[in-house]
Amino acid sequence: MIESFHELAPYALSQNDKDELQLKELKELTRHHREMCPAYDRYLTAIGYEESEVERKEDIPFFPVRMFKELELKSIPDSEVFKTMTSSGTTGQAVSRIYLDRDNAALQQKVMLRILSDYWGHKRLPMLIIDSPDVVRDRTRFSARGAAILGLTAAAREMVYALDQNMKPDMSVITAFLEKNGNSPFIIFGFTFMVWQHLYQAARDAGVRFDMSQAWLMTGGGWKKLQTERVTNEEFKDRLHEQFGITHFLDHYGMVEQTGGIYAECEYGHLHASIYSDIIVRHHGDLTPCAIGEPGIIQAISVLPHSYPGHSLLTEDEGVILGEDDCPCGRKGRYIRIQGRLAQAELRGCSDTYAAKTSSRMSGDSEAEITYLTGSDSILEGMRDIPALPAWSDRIIDFLAALSSGLMKLPDIRRHPDVMSYAYWIRRASLLRERDRHPGYLDRVGRGVSFHVAPGNVPVNFAVSMTSALLAGNACVIRVSDKPFDAVAMICGVMNDLLSGEYADLAGYIAIVRYPHDDAVTARLSAMCDVRIIWGGDRTIEAIRRAPLPPRAIEMCFADRYSLALIDTVSYLTDTDGDEEAAGSIARGFYTDTYYSDQNACSSPRLVVWLGGSVDDLERAKGRFWGGLSKLVHDGYDLQQIQTIDKLSALGTLTMSGDADGASLVRNTG
Repeated sequence: MIESFHELAPYALSQNDKDELQLKELKELTRHHREMCPAYDRYLTAIGYEESEVERKEDIPFFPVRMFKELELKSIPDSEVFKTMTSSGTTGQAVSRIYLDRDNAALQQKVMLRILSDYWGHKRLPMLIIDSPDVVRDRTRFSARGAAILGLTAAAREMVYALDQNMKPDMSVITAFLEKNGNSPFIIFGFTFMVWQHLYQAARDAGVRFDMSQAWLMTGGGWKKLQTERVTNEEFKDRLHEQFGITHFLDHYGMVEQTGGIYAECEYGHLHASIYSDIIVRHHGDLTPCAIGEPGIIQAISVLPHSYPGHSLLTEDEGVILGEDDCPCGRKGRYIRIQGRLAQAELRGCSDTYAAKTSSRMSGDSEAEITYLTGSDSILEGMRDIPALPAWSDRIIDFLAALSSGLMKLPDIRRHPDVMSYAYWIRRASLLRERDRHPGYLDRVGRGVSFHVAPGNVPVNFAVSMTSALLAGNACVIRVSDKPFDAVAMICGVMNDLLSGEYADLAGYIAIVRYPHDDAVTARLSAMCDVRIIWGGDRTIEAIRRAPLPPRAIEMCFADRYSLALIDTVSYLTDTDGDEEAAGSIARGFYTDTYYSDQNACSSPRLVVWLGGSVDDLERAKGRFWGGLSKLVHDGYDLQQIQTIDKLSALGTLTMSGDADGASLVRNTG
């Protein structure tokens, strides 16, 4: 059926006509992938999908795009895999793997060229690639960067790479290309940050002003790094125009999971959905569709994926539909704006992940940038030379008691019960009571430097781990998640005030750091420690253990652990019958264990088991318990956008992996 799309120009149909045409194809694709991909079939069964209930595109089932990082999803036999594409990612990140047969690979390339020809015409043009040829060496297995470049091969009369193997611009190559092609239209292609760093900044610093006034500059791959450098889209274009005379800009939005169906930028700065793709924007709370002009989580639709179930995916990007059929450029269909990554989402995008790998290297070597929430390079470098402290040191107890006091004085502390609980735990009276319980440790000293890898799902855990290590007499280097938790910022803020003032003598004992997943940094920090503490589960432990420890160092690991709740039906009814306070106390306890850490802590019940009682007793007990809990969740639980994705991903993993066969789950499509 996809052939019927090729009879039309990419932006010829009104939104209503496109919806009708795409809906038929999406239903067919859903049937096809359900038949050919067992994991996808299990997912559709679990969510109760029925094609007869689909009346519009918004009713087509979707799942989080990150599932391609977790599972092998394909609708073709292994013998037909022609090409495997991987998403971009920083060192240590899992990457998506997309399996293509020959037909799907050819279709993606054909569609991309049809879309781009609507902008710069059907004539093949010379192309200057702001990248190194190394990125496309392996034609059977390559990254999103390589896939994007090779996808443009058929549009180019010739392709010249502007960067050498060390990602340095070769000015002689660029000069020769422009001498040959610069007097007529040509294409420059590169990912946003790479164009900025390796073309614009390199030429500016070298005092070179190339004449690229005939160029179409096609960019994409993320803006996060440039935004942190306060470079807007408008400034990016202004600087490139000033330096090179470029007037034709064509940014685009796309992903390796839906290669080919890109959203290209028109001359009015709008990203357009072609007849091959579309965007649905959803509220993060209930996943109902947003209205035009209302921001939300982007669901990407594509009619191209036939060899894998990637036709309807929920991304981790935020965007807004600006309008339909009325862009001044004349193109029909929806036009959109991408707001950026969801807060706390993993870095993604060829440009952003490349920037994360290359920006501001630590100590001048090949390691990634370290961000210090507490401490500095000099503190980290000097930590091996400071003496270990006595266990239960009076000075450490004084410091922690001052930290407790400072946290309790924060004006919004009550909005963060996890921080408040931590502050209560490290009160002087509490610490002294614990010290008195362990008199045998008072004549001991610490081992030296402790390196902690804190989990990304329990924000305050880093402080608990630090506290234990300090009380044991150790210096602490703690890697916290790159998710911007308020709790982490609050605790580090108060600590920094103390360590720069009354407790400056302890500053050399604490470094709270943040860095992208990078094996080299982890190896360096592991090599300098006497104790390594790893939180975060089996996969994290397995990855970090690739970094060796010094011979005398020890390791403590907190592997995956799961909890369940057992409730005796009759006892629960007896204890709570007519006693709202008792019922509320049980519900609050469950809420604290489960929702404060978003069901990610070891103590968070993954399963509730009811014991004994009649069927009537069970129904009464469940109604009372879940009713009380539901009210607490409604009144107190603040569901973040990324948590919506996390929960759907957990559902996807559970069902697609076969661990929830027979589960009865219902998705509210709104």
